Amino acid sequence: MKEIAVVFPGQGSQYIGMGEKQYNNYKMVREIYEAASDILGFDLFKLCTQGSSDEITKTSNAQPAILVASYASFKIYMQEIGEVPLIGAGHSLGEISALVCSGAIDFLDGVKIARQRGIIMENVMANVKGGMSAVKDIDKEELKQICEQESTNEQVAWIANYNSPNQFVVSGHVEALNRIKDRVSMLKGKMTELKVAGPFHTPLMQGAVEGFSDELKKYKFNEFKFPILSNVTGDVYRDKESISSNLTRQLVSPVRWDVNMNYILEQGIKYIVEVGPKKVLKNIAMQYSDIGQAYAFDLESDRKKLYDLNSILYQKEEKIFCDTIKQCCTMAISTRNYNWNEEEYSRSVDKNYKKIQQTIHTMNKNQKTITIEDVEDAIMALKVLLEGKKLDAEEVDKRVAQIIDTNGVKKYLNKLNDTI
Repeated sequence: MKEIAVVFPGQGSQYIGMGEKQYNNYKMVREIYEAASDILGFDLFKLCTQGSSDEITKTSNAQPAILVASYASFKIYMQEIGEVPLIGAGHSLGEISALVCSGAIDFLDGVKIARQRGIIMENVMANVKGGMSAVKDIDKEELKQICEQESTNEQVAWIANYNSPNQFVVSGHVEALNRIKDRVSMLKGKMTELKVAGPFHTPLMQGAVEGFSDELKKYKFNEFKFPILSNVTGDVYRDKESISSNLTRQLVSPVRWDVNMNYILEQGIKYIVEVGPKKVLKNIAMQYSDIGQAYAFDLESDRKKLYDLNSILYQKEEKIFCDTIKQCCTMAISTRNYNWNEEEYSRSVDKNYKKIQQTIHTMNKNQKTITIEDVEDAIMALKVLLEGKKLDAEEVDKRVAQIIDTNGVKKYLNKLNDTI
């Protein structure tokens, strides 16, 4: 059994014509764009396919456009591939797309959040002459030192994105970026200006923090259907309560995509699927030597390869069993703990989490065929774990039922129980 991580691109991946083929080929995609347009108050699909490059590049337009395109692609991915991701991550704005696709943020709320995030950021950018540039072929510590040396009290720049061991993005005042480019060129590195008009992910965006924090207070968040990594902490979201603080901090903090990628690799994941416009994150993923393969769902050739891979690796019944066990793991990670007794926690939570993890490890290594008995064991371990986190009995039953009813495993459990 092989595992898949899905990743969602950020601003800069937009292009005129994105989403057009999906819109023409899938009724559900047309419905997605229509619903988003109603919320935004303008025809989003028309903007994406007939608008000008300047219009689609505007932060307040690009952010909801990319989110909607990514969400539509994810819906197609789930319909065609049907493989629940083991984990997800999004680059900058893409983290909101990831949270939407994980179910933690309702889709239409995500559209509104992306739109308001863009507007708030534009308001700050109006007072700061800044930008961002991609840098490669230079040592990380050396680039940090250059940023420090070429910054002044009035003109400052920082590393804003740590994408891979060899690729970074610097962000700050234009004058500082120009000086840094000269230094990078002298060292035979490459520095390319990005199609964004602000110094994102730096302290220069502090003026956006309060407004975006207030905006996020308007929304109710949900439990995760699969884990999502945070750009700021580098770790998975432990609960829905941290969504607002992480997304707000992200505005003024560097994107630690390198940490996110390393976390994914540490889980033994070999396949990464970029869900959204273009193939930026696919290209970054292939810079990591331990990645087996990366796919960009926006490319027809990659989708075909992914479909072929999926048909080879998975059979329907075992896939349902494995998905259910993964959902047990997700529920175990993302459920908030209310038990502060270390001995009890170790006995009921740690022990049963390791039991579920061991089954997933077996799945990853293809060491045995996963059976319905393995599913039942995982569900029982999850139930004890949730009780160990001090959830009341009604909530435990509700969460277990949510997993059993999600993907068709219930009929197999019923058959098993009928034979016992």
